[in-house]
Amino acid sequence: MARVVADPTTMNHLAFIRLLYQQGIEQTRLPEPLSFASLLTFHDAVELLLVLAADHLGASLPRRDPNFLDYWQILRRTDIFTAGVDLSGQPAMDRLNRHRNALKHAGAFPGREAVEDARSSVSSFFENNTPAVFAVEFATIDMADVVPHEPTRGRIKAAAAAEDAGDRMEAMAQLAEAFDELFRPYAGSPFGFAGSYGFGPTVKAGPGFPIGLGAAMNAVASQLRSNQARGLQAIGKKADDQIDQLKEAVAAIQRGMRVIAIGVDYARYNRFEQLTPQVYGTGEHRRVSAEAGYAPTHDEYEDCVQFVITVALRVAELEADTAQPSWHRARSGWPA
Repeated sequence: MARVVADPTTMNHLAFIRLLYQQGIEQTRLPEPLSFASLLTFHDAVELLLVLAADHLGASLPRRDPNFLDYWQILRRTDIFTAGVDLSGQPAMDRLNRHRNALKHAGAFPGREAVEDARSSVSSFFENNTPAVFAVEFATIDMADVVPHEPTRGRIKAAAAAEDAGDRMEAMAQLAEAFDELFRPYAGSPFGFAGSYGFGPTVKAGPGFPIGLGAAMNAVASQLRSNQARGLQAIGKKADDQIDQLKEAVAAIQRGMRVIAIGVDYARYNRFEQLTPQVYGTGEHRRVSAEAGYAPTHDEYEDCVQFVITVALRVAELEADTAQPSWHRARSGWPA
């Protein structure tokens, strides 16, 4: 019988393993040869689970570091080691191990069939063996546990609860809000901690921000008695249109630069924006809006979860690296 996980440290390790597995799944979707890196990621995720299982079950390890495939023998149930488990999937993991070693140590490309086999086999390995060892279904491991920001962690957990309840629109909305809360400090005031990542005050574009040069120049033209004044309104309207286009472009460039500056992959960000709905307001005024026919898949939901977690970890790293200069801290009374 599996030992139930009781300590948060083990759950944090399981959360990291599932996050690594999801990264491997994402890598399988990349074009060759980039997809081949998934074999390295999958192998690391499986090996981490095997090491964690040995520690969790209290298995006796040999003096030398065990080889990858040794764990099926080390962890098996015996009369002496009654807490052991009979792990499944050894032949498939043997194939993964051979393909991984050939890629890493001999530079031999595995091919698409090997990548597809690894994805299927590793998924089965985790689904079958995680509950056998830890009494936890692999799909229910909460990856939010690796996130240091408590508000973001709460949003991801709320998204998981909505997903479990069958409300994927709300789940995706929670993820959209989680990203916005992470990103907002870097898109606000051009001063202070996030100033280097803001690229100036936010440029607003779109309806509701007219310049009105056309109307203004028409008013000027109405006071003139010259034939040359007749085209002023058209010139002003053309200037308005050009400025609107410029604002749209600058606003998009500014947001893209902010995303890239904090170390977020822009293609993944763009994909996240495509997959998540718009959320307006808060509390009783909160409204979620999406295009007609909006129906993201579970895999797309999982991709968005991983994206938010990646951003949260990146922001945590960024905050640690962007402490105020010592003289600023002294002037503001902050601790050194």
